[in-house]
Amino acid sequence: ITDPFAQSYALSAIAGAFFVLDSSAAMELLEELLQVAQQITEPSSQSRALSSITTTVRQMGDEDIARTLLGQLQPIAQQVRDSFILRDLAIFHAFHGDWFTALRILRTCLESDRLSAFATILTYHAEQERPQLIEGPVVLDVAATVEPSGAVQLQVTLQSPDRDCDRHADWWEVLSEEGDLLDRYLITEPHGFEKPFSTEKVMKVDVSQPIIIRAHFSAPVNSQTYYSPPSGIYYGPSTVINSHYSTQAMKGRLDQLDSFRSIRLSPYFASQVEGPGDQPQDCSGEGGDAA
Repeated sequence: ITDPFAQSYALSAIAGAFFVLDSSAAMELLEELLQVAQQITEPSSQSRALSSITTTVRQMGDEDIARTLLGQLQPIAQQVRDSFILRDLAIFHAFHGDWFTALRILRTCLESDRLSAFATILTYHAEQERPQLIEGPVVLDVAATVEPSGAVQLQVTLQSPDRDCDRHADWWEVLSEEGDLLDRYLITEPHGFEKPFSTEKVMKVDVSQPIIIRAHFSAPVNSQTYYSPPSGIYYGPSTVINSHYSTQAMKGRLDQLDSFRSIRLSPYFASQVEGPGDQPQDCSGEGGDAA
């Protein structure tokens, strides 16, 4: 493809393929796309390609890889003076609580982009102070008691915009820092809308191991659209990737309960664990255990 317009759309479509790749393969692909995007000579086409790559990287489940790739993208955006991309980079860092980096990048943006980003950053700051403001199911509190057998009785408090059996928090799960599924608690009935509720489960888990506890919703709470490579100058068929996970979780150690804090995650973090294990079978009765 030699036409800059078609090149930019092709790169935008290819960037979406990261959803079906593992983290290392996705990083390799996106690094190659960055190199190709730098060679596009028409400014608006180059900006479109870089913006699509930025959007893709921001959604990656692996935060460390996303930071690495965005670190490579930042000097490119600064060189071509793409304020819109720099705005998105600032928003990414604010989302993950790196306020200093977010504000530093924001200073390099045009005033219009700076103002729109600042509104988003203020929202993230308010949500950090009050996780109840975050859309979707959120984890508000974690309590634990270690039993004589060494098992842990884990109590998790959620708030969720439950409506009915089709829209409610249907489980919470315990993950390692790397995203491995350690255990899951199934919730088979909706609770009061925006009313916190607690459930508990006895499980075997290393209390000194940092863990992540997040909630799952029965209906999609986040989505991302990507397109097949274009034919000529037109996009191919679109694909929507839905996520039933919130962008919020709690992280800490069970032997240091005061270490638990609210964190933000990509809705696609550790998405591979969603399908395995027991799933809610109906919407009645009490919550249960997943084997």
